[in-house]
Order: sequence, then C-alpha cells, then structure tokens
Amino acid sequence: TTLEFVPVGCVEIEERMAAGCCDLMMSGVVITPERAEGLTFSAPSLEEHLAFLTPDHERNAFTSRESIRDRSPLRLGVLPISYAVAGLREYVPGAEIDVAEKFEDVTGFFEGDRPDLDAFVLTAERGAIRSLRHPGLSVVVPDPPIMTIPLAYIVGEGDERLRLFLDTWLDLLRRDGTVDELRDYWVYGKNVQPREPRWSVIRNVLGWVD
Repeated sequence: TTLEFVPVGCVEIEERMAAGCCDLMMSGVVITPERAEGLTFSAPSLEEHLAFLTPDHERNAFTSRESIRDRSPLRLGVLPISYAVAGLREYVPGAEIDVAEKFEDVTGFFEGDRPDLDAFVLTAERGAIRSLRHPGLSVVVPDPPIMTIPLAYIVGEGDERLRLFLDTWLDLLRRDGTVDELRDYWVYGKNVQPREPRWSVIRNVLGWVD
C-alpha cells in the first residue's frame, strides 16, 4: 500500500470527494449541515471558537455582548458558514452582516481593503494566525462566547469501516490528553521549549559570548 497526498481547495471539497479523489480528507474541515448532506464526517477532532478580528484600538468595543450591541451602526464580515451566520445574527441582532462568498474572500479585510467593516468574525484560532501576519489586528473572544465550530475528517463515500476507526482513534486521543497537548502546542504556542544554541568553542570553552 502506498500513500499519496492530493491537494484540494476549500471550494472543491464536495466536488472532489464525490468524484472519489481520495479516501480521507484532512485536516480540520469545518462541519456544516450542507456538507453533511453529501459527505461522511468523522466525529469532531477539534472545536474552534468564533471571535472578532478587529483593529487594536477597537478591541475593547468587542469584549462583551453588551458593548457590541451598544455600538451602532455596526458592520461585520463573517465566514460563509450558515449556522455561524445565524448565530451571529442572534448574538448581534442590529448589526449589518456581510457574508463572504467563500473563505478566500476574507483576505481583503486583512489587507486593509475593507475599511467599511468594523470587524471580521472567524474562529479565534485562525484569527490568531492572521494577527501574527497583521499585528495591527487583535482577536477578541467576547463574553459570553458566540459559539464553537466543530472540525472533523471526511471519509470516502460508504467507507464505514474507516469512519469507525477514526472515531475510535480520536476518542482514545482525547481521553489520554493527546488532543489537548497538540492543540496547546500547535494552536496556542504553549510549552514551546526554546532551541538551545549549537555548541561552540567561543561560547562553551572561552565564554566570550552568552
């Protein structure tokens, strides 16, 4: 048996899986009701938390539901996830919601091309990565939280044996703490050990530098 990796874009998932392009789609595919109609998902592997990505000087306005609702007028961009849009409309009923047609359309906000938006709503985990590239933006998870977004693997149509294997494997990884450990390291940057400098005569023998 050989392993082959097949690159697939976000907008191609349904079409490519229906065509049988691969046995397993990974990783961190957002579960939506629309996708669930035609795709077979594993149990959720992770959950991400909806948050506001906004300019640094505006972050205090998005810390709570009350502060957000007090701000008017308010225009928010949001990822094209149906239940996330519905949850946001309930959370901020007076806001104007601008739904991105596809995930790639959010780039304009990060590049400063959408000054009409007060904030963009995406998951805190993905927003944190964006804020590293755009330090003028801050990620704010309000109190109370808006909602969580489940992520999972997609298995090929009819492959119930693989789906059951994944569900069991993920359950074991959650129970022994592996999922939390990996999330803390790769997503939140916790427990990162600084890399020791290479041994050198100048440092380790002569002591000329620290």
